[in-house]
Amino acid sequence: MRWLDVSPRLAIAAAAAFVAAAAPAGVAGPWRLSEVGGKVGCTLSLTEAPAIGGYEVKAPAACRLAFPPIKGVSTWSVDGAGSLVLSDPERRRIVLLQARSASLWEGPGPDGGDWRLERAPAARTEAPLAAGGASGR
Repeated sequence: MRWLDVSPRLAIAAAAAFVAAAAPAGVAGPWRLSEVGGKVGCTLSLTEAPAIGGYEVKAPAACRLAFPPIKGVSTWSVDGAGSLVLSDPERRRIVLLQARSASLWEGPGPDGGDWRLERAPAARTEAPLAAGGASGR
């Protein structure tokens, strides 16, 4: 069996791609998209479902209306530099956001504004408390 010669640059790029592709769990979930300083926002779902070029993005119609460039977004990924990339089905980058913290990404939107993606609060799964108090007695 003959081994392929791999340049160090190619090996580093492959390792970065593997690390980025292997880390959806820390990013997947609901995220609130807004323009920095803006009043309009919507919630995108970054899923763990594999898709060509990354993982599937789910955007409700309201998101696609409020942020027209989102109409073309189908996948998300984290690149080798740690930036969040939202891409179209042909893997063309639509948005590139830089991490500001574990729950905040920001960067220039394709419309010229600055976009912000913040982790949305998780949906409530526990039952509401009874009117009489926590014990319900």
